[in-house]
Amino acid sequence: QIIWTEHYHEYDRSTIATAFGDVLIVIHPLPNGLYRIKIDQTSQTTNFGPLFDGAIVDKLILPELVRATAINASRARRTTLNNHCDFYEERHRIINSIIHKHKRETTYEEFLAQSSTPLAAKTLVRRYTWQDLKVGKPNRKDSQTTK
Repeated sequence: QIIWTEHYHEYDRSTIATAFGDVLIVIHPLPNGLYRIKIDQTSQTTNFGPLFDGAIVDKLILPELVRATAINASRARRTTLNNHCDFYEERHRIINSIIHKHKRETTYEEFLAQSSTPLAAKTLVRRYTWQDLKVGKPNRKDSQTTK
């Protein structure tokens, strides 16, 4: 969580009670225009940055540093969870499931023949005969008289 406090006392963690506040980034504005950063952690999360506890930061760079620190704190906290899976491991698992679901045993030549053969003539266009339509074949006289 990112907390902005203009009070001269240290921020009390119990002010906002939450189950998700493993890392608090508390920003204190100073009278000289700079900002003091307090990093408060409940668990033994590994070090993350670029901000650290007690850092003094200029307002021009404050937003970028707070954002980067929040992202890094979230990543550091996630790695301590039991069921944590990195993005590349998740991507690998999904790609393998797609491969197992859709793979077919074929030779390279068969694959090329299947991928270059048009399917429209085989599956999309149905050819009807006069018997399918249950209509007699028109003779020339009938077709000439209707014109």
